[in-house]
Amino acid sequence: MKGLSRIYEAFHNGLASTVRLTSNIFLVLLTVLVFEEVVARYIFHKSHGFAEEWVRWMQVWIVYMMGAIAFMKIEGHISVDLVFSKMKENQQAVAIIITDVFALIFAAVLFAGGLEVVGNKIATGITSQREIAVPLWVPYLILPYGAILLALYSGDQLVRTVVSILHRRKLQK
Repeated sequence: MKGLSRIYEAFHNGLASTVRLTSNIFLVLLTVLVFEEVVARYIFHKSHGFAEEWVRWMQVWIVYMMGAIAFMKIEGHISVDLVFSKMKENQQAVAIIITDVFALIFAAVLFAGGLEVVGNKIATGITSQREIAVPLWVPYLILPYGAILLALYSGDQLVRTVVSILHRRKLQK
């Protein structure tokens, strides 16, 4: 069981590291593209239309990827700490479980809707209207991908919370 737990932890931490790295790469590319556009517009009086599009897409990808990490991995989501800190330990566990269940429901809805949007973009064959014609289903892949990340992290936290509650009850007996 410990071997399986180690494999799971390695996967969990590896996924978080990969998502962070990807987001950081996108942030660097986004910064370079914006800087390049500023220089191109104000010094050379020329603009590259694809840059605006790609910057927007990268911003959305960063938000969806890091949102899942912030929400679950580092618990950096918006919460009312004043109320939460005043709760008893059992009440806090129940609040966490409720939050995780709602996050899983939201992830399922986002995943289904994202698949529908991606399928629609594939079926219509729509591409971006800039110099580099990117099929629009590619940037929309973040919807199901972000939903999967959110489901993984909220499911993980839900399981950990339930196991913690069961462990505490077992110790109390």
